[in-house]
Amino acid sequence: MSSPNMLRCHMFGDGVERLGMSINVLKNPIEFGSKENDPVKYEFCLAATENNRHLNAMAELVCLLDDPQFYYLLDTSQDPNEIYDYLSVKETLLG
Repeated sequence: MSSPNMLRCHMFGDGVERLGMSINVLKNPIEFGSKENDPVKYEFCLAATENNRHLNAMAELVCLLDDPQFYYLLDTSQDPNEIYDYLSVKETLLG
C-alpha cells in the first residue's frame, strides 16, 4: 500500500507488546527519490501482536487514507486529542 506523500511502517509478532499506531506529520516533508510518492509528509507506524490483528489494523488504515477529512485534520489540528477523538469515532463506525 502506497499513497502520495505517505510513508507506512509496520511490525507484528515478537517484540510487540500491544496493538498501536503512531502518526507523524512532518513539518518539512522528505524526498526519498520516488516520483509517485515524494515528498513524504505523513508517516504511519502500525504495531500488532498477531498477524490477523495486523491485517485488521492495515484495513482500518486504508479507510483513513481515503478520507479527505482525516488529512485536513492532520494538517490543521494543534491538539493531538482532537485527532485521537476523530479516530475513536471512526473506529466505532468501522467497528
